[in-house]
Formats: sequence, C-alpha cells, structure tokens
Amino acid sequence: MKYSELMRKNTQAYVHSWEYSKKQHLVLGRIFQSYDDMVQTIKNAQLAGRSMPTIEADDIFAVYTITHEYGHLLQHIMFREAKEGGYQNRENQFQNDCRSAIINMARKTNPSCNPDALISKYGKEQDGEFFAEVFANSMLGCPNELGKAMEQLLKAGGY
Repeated sequence: MKYSELMRKNTQAYVHSWEYSKKQHLVLGRIFQSYDDMVQTIKNAQLAGRSMPTIEADDIFAVYTITHEYGHLLQHIMFREAKEGGYQNRENQFQNDCRSAIINMARKTNPSCNPDALISKYGKEQDGEFFAEVFANSMLGCPNELGKAMEQLLKAGGY
C-alpha cells in the first residue's frame, strides 16, 4: 500500500514484510499527527470492541496502535526464525499455528476460557490480527487470559 493510499483510507498503521527477508517496514498513518486523535481513536475502538482492553489512561491509548504493530513485527521475526529452524509452511499457516498455541495455553490455564469472548472484533478478522491484538493486550497493563497466554508463548520462545 502506498503512503498516499494509506492516508486516503484513514488506516492507522501497517507493517510490510517480505517472507524471505529480514526487512520490514512500519508505516504510520494520519492518526499519528495528533496525540489527541490517537487517544480518542483507541478509546472509541475499545468502546466498540474493535481493540483489546488496556489500562484506561491516555498515555496507554496513545501507544496502542504502535504496540499492536510491534506485535506484527515480532510475529514476522518469529516466523523467519521458525523458517530458519526448518518450519516448512507459509506465513499464514504460521499465524494460524500461533493463534492455536495461544488459545491452547489459555485453555490449559482455564478450561472454561472462551477465546471468542476475549478477542476484539479486529482480532477475529485474521490470524495475524489475532496475534497483534493479543500482543497489545499482553503489553498494556490489563491482560486477559489470551494476553497471559501470549506472555507464556513469548517467554517459552525466548522473547
């Protein structure tokens, strides 16, 4: 996506990576021109269930999108390292594998865990968005069972 397209679509941010390269780009959208816009966008998204819950503080809301995008960056690094270690599948399958691992860890801790009730609407759209949303939840002070499972996954992987 070109930057001009990003601005027209009002996209908050995105990460572009190349499957067989260490190169990644984090592109920030118009929302990052104003602190107040960043804060209000995430407040509204959380109220609508489009973003994961966090501590309710403006400084946390302001970094939510960057934290979410960092989750994408991290998952790309994890995928590349898995490929170097012999993982044979494509990145979309790796994203699905991560989603399954997080859900399984959450259910191991709490067998009655309902992942669909814990993930944001945005996190339900794609496995990669699931990872990034749960990552943000795990890092921003109010992790639910999925966020705690993410912490376990990252610790087990040496991250």
